[in-house]
Amino acid sequence: MNKIRILIISHNAFSTTNNMGKTLSTLFYGFSKNEIAHLYFHSYDSDLDYCCTCFQITDFDVIKSIFLRKSCGRIVNALNIGNSPYEVNEIKNKIYKFGRDHSPLKLLVRDFIWKIGQWKTKTLFNWIESFSPTHIFFASGYSVFAYDIALLISKKYNIPLITYFCDDYFNENIKTHSPFYWIRKKIFRRKVNEVINKSTDLVFISDTMKKEYEKIFNKKGHVIMTPFSNFVVEEKEYKKPILLCYIGNVLLGRWEVLAKIAKAVNNINRYGNKIIFEIYSENATEKIIKELNYNGNIYFKGRLSSQEVKDKILESDILLHVESFKTKFIEKTKHSISTKIADCLASNRPLLVVGPKGIASVEYLWENNAAYIIDNENKIEEKLLEYFIEKDIDKTIVKNAKTLAMRNHDITRNSQKLRNIFENALKDD
Repeated sequence: MNKIRILIISHNAFSTTNNMGKTLSTLFYGFSKNEIAHLYFHSYDSDLDYCCTCFQITDFDVIKSIFLRKSCGRIVNALNIGNSPYEVNEIKNKIYKFGRDHSPLKLLVRDFIWKIGQWKTKTLFNWIESFSPTHIFFASGYSVFAYDIALLISKKYNIPLITYFCDDYFNENIKTHSPFYWIRKKIFRRKVNEVINKSTDLVFISDTMKKEYEKIFNKKGHVIMTPFSNFVVEEKEYKKPILLCYIGNVLLGRWEVLAKIAKAVNNINRYGNKIIFEIYSENATEKIIKELNYNGNIYFKGRLSSQEVKDKILESDILLHVESFKTKFIEKTKHSISTKIADCLASNRPLLVVGPKGIASVEYLWENNAAYIIDNENKIEEKLLEYFIEKDIDKTIVKNAKTLAMRNHDITRNSQKLRNIFENALKDD
């Protein structure tokens, strides 16, 4: 059998903190370092030793290449292990945040900068040829330039392209009069269509996304759900007051739901401390933090390292996931399943989900009776009292969650599923 050598193309490097970085690390858990090379566009380096070689090109590099008329990008030899991934130059950080902003005009500007930047370098192509990949694994996102890079490399070296979709930006349908949104949407959809047509295989994060894309593009795909982290969490004895913890992204309108939960907890605790509510996130702005800390109570507790996340899960009585009830955010999340849900399911802790019906995360857990669900934002206080104060913890829900985690989110099994896709692509080539 031919040895597989996978060139991963993604925005983020392998990581213990960033969602996509963590997802990549679980998907490629069963692969050896010698099988993986990584081309990424983020200013943060990897803090995991998963690749035999890496190449980094950032927004800052591309901008410099335009003004200085010099080629850009570099082979990355030193990992960021033991250091904070947030220790980067402030100017570079601001440039990346500009590019990360999903406003249509900024995305158009970013894609144009990459189009005229000097990233097609001899250094990059020599690096690819030295590794001699047998496959490209493209973790798609919302930036057209990344699709262009994946397509160019696949065509130049005649390498099978396997594309991974964990967010459904193609079907996003925001009500706006912005001409920049509609211009960019047309460009983006054309590029997604091109990548799908050129891809040997498609991999989706959820069954609903797979079915939607099969219907649109008439092309079969595979579902590989995000695996849970490789750690063991023992069952917990529940005591009052209960510790309810949210660990994750507060953007996409989630902070507004968290603020409502903070208000509900505040009301429940008026006559005695029944619920301790803690929120941990790496992307809360000062404005969001102010909204989350309701009525003089400090609910936002800051950012956690990967080890601290595991420790906090052990400490928690209830884990929380939320999704926005606003239409514009439902459009962005309806086919995605949050990367943290796998860890929550495997945690031996009850999972509480507050979010609307009709989106993949909520429907998936509802159908499998694997979480407490609050699907009406006006009943948060009522349901918190009913679920956790007036009644004991339902251990059936915890058991169902664990069973679901082992069935769909096992790290070894899902990594093997991905390997099978690569091996079958070699046979078909």
